[in-house]
Amino acid sequence: STTWSVSLVCGQAPRNSRILEGTSVVTAGLWPWMASLQKNGSHVCGGTLVAVDSVLSNANCFSNQSNGTNVAILHLSARPTLTDYIQPICLDNGRTFSEGSVCWSAGWSSGRGGGESAT
Repeated sequence: STTWSVSLVCGQAPRNSRILEGTSVVTAGLWPWMASLQKNGSHVCGGTLVAVDSVLSNANCFSNQSNGTNVAILHLSARPTLTDYIQPICLDNGRTFSEGSVCWSAGWSSGRGGGESAT
């Protein structure tokens, strides 16, 4: 019998083909790993899809007690269907960035889904 191994590709954003300088509002699919954690249909916290079944978020979203880690990993009960709009980000791929490198940051703001600031 033949065993097939399927490797997951991460960090792919097929709809993010251009740089939007100075833009504070993005369209769907530009950052396909960004997640909105919602309760009763309302945005509570942001998160990042770090695997096909896991979202990384802030522990303060789930508990007022800070134990020093300040991180939460949510295991999804069902895996999302990966599309151009839903893709996991790469973590610890061995890449380093020098001081002064230009980087992007993404998050949720009060005008687009919740009360978090883009950091």
